[in-house]
Amino acid sequence: MQATSLEQLEKMIENEMRKALAESAAQSMLIMADSVRDFYNGGTPTMYVRTGALGRAPAIDPPKKVGDSYEFKAYMDKNHTYDTGKKPTMEQVLSLTNDGHYKGLRPAVGAKGYWNNALQKMKDATRDTFIEHFG
Repeated sequence: MQATSLEQLEKMIENEMRKALAESAAQSMLIMADSVRDFYNGGTPTMYVRTGALGRAPAIDPPKKVGDSYEFKAYMDKNHTYDTGKKPTMEQVLSLTNDGHYKGLRPAVGAKGYWNNALQKMKDATRDTFIEHFG
């Protein structure tokens, strides 16, 4: 379909933008889930029992228009609280599991750097999606 007016062209671009963002958000959720699985597959702890909370942390705020731009937010939900061990916050656990250390906590067993890897994969996937939609 070809636009016959500037208004129609803007509408077409907006629709395509929404499609690209929705695809990117869905891909990002899959990437985050895969990255957490990569962490878990990086080893089995013997000093503690996993709660699985990290696997429930990936989250997406749906795509939305903000001014003249569109965005979605992909993140690790930090609202979970632990009632085991030293009762770390989710933010402490995210730092521990991604970076491998957090002051006062023992190292977590798993593949470190999973979040940094996920961020890069999400950026690449979003870029590729927008190239597909907008050439």
